[in-house]
Amino acid sequence: MNTPFLACSLPVPVLLHTSFHVPSPWALLLALLVLPLGCKEWAAGWGSSVGHIDPVRSVAFSPDGSHIVSGSDDKTVRLWDAKTGQQVGAALVGHIDPVQSVAFSPDGSHIVSGSDDENVCLWDAKNGQQMEAILSLDLVEL
Repeated sequence: MNTPFLACSLPVPVLLHTSFHVPSPWALLLALLVLPLGCKEWAAGWGSSVGHIDPVRSVAFSPDGSHIVSGSDDKTVRLWDAKTGQQVGAALVGHIDPVQSVAFSPDGSHIVSGSDDENVCLWDAKNGQQMEAILSLDLVEL
């Protein structure tokens, strides 16, 4: 099934098509709200949700489709319940510059984020604890 999604890393949002399964209407709603204005508060008949205060640069679904992680210019990483559309826990704070990339580990137990601050942060997906921050320059052998 071709499902549209937004390529938010581009300067102007572009609706693309790909083959993946959106686990629920909430997940699709959240994914489609990743606009240049960011994941702001929205009311969709079912309730409302509050999120990033600046543009969102990256989103990723957990391997089991139950959660979505987002990274933003507001320097935070946020975890969302894909079924309800609600934020899970507090914002993950540790970057000092905009977050450009987020991803889940293959087993869904960890989140990794990359930022303009040149740090790669590893987070525990269950409790939101920052496990490690690695200066990206340390990842490159000269």
